[in-house]
Amino acid sequence: MTGRASVVLAGPNQLLLIGVGQVLEATDRFKVVNQAHTSELALTLARQLGPDYVVLDATEQSHETNAGAAGVIGTLRGLLQLSKPPGVLVVLAPDHFRLVEELRRAGCRACVSTRSADTVLRAMDMLSAGREFFPEWRNSRPREHARGNSGPSRLLRDLNRNEVRILALMARGHRSKEIAARLGLAEGTVNNYRASIRSKLGVRTHAEIREAARAAGLLDPPDGHGAGSERGRGGIGPEHGEGTVR
Repeated sequence: MTGRASVVLAGPNQLLLIGVGQVLEATDRFKVVNQAHTSELALTLARQLGPDYVVLDATEQSHETNAGAAGVIGTLRGLLQLSKPPGVLVVLAPDHFRLVEELRRAGCRACVSTRSADTVLRAMDMLSAGREFFPEWRNSRPREHARGNSGPSRLLRDLNRNEVRILALMARGHRSKEIAARLGLAEGTVNNYRASIRSKLGVRTHAEIREAARAAGLLDPPDGHGAGSERGRGGIGPEHGEGTVR
């Protein structure tokens, strides 16, 4: 990179943004070119200035109702639709699980709640590399469902019928080849569905996949007497034996 990367800061918490700006400029890699009082104004500034990055403050959004979240999400979508979209880092409060889900669906690639220099700079590095960075919320969705805060319908609302069926089979340890043969799909199609499921549900490990499937009613609870049998989801019956989830 030649010269400093330009950054626009936007949001109501000006003291927080000043601190973030100081962290960035202290490295001699970034230059804050403007600071706005609202996230909506960030879109106007981005059109005018064409910054490399935009940092949006969403710490004052309600984690219960997501009041005002539509403005942050709308700004994010607008930024990502620019002819030269900037990297966008959103700063949230640590209990904003729901807002993180909405931001991910809107295309956000980086959120932080810890404003330490290391975390902020790591987030910027990940954005520069085109990678996602959600350190505090990596497993937020499975943990929410385990606590009973979300019912099966909420968990499955973003999955299509094939994804629901494949999630149940993934949870039982079936490989892509086995799932493809069972559902009459190409193995590559199954792999695409698996990646989509992991992205939508925020799951990575086999244990998280099983937990999400059980919370959604696709697997019986450990005692085997729950109402959520797989037979009620797309005609998937119980299978014997588990392979390795890839």
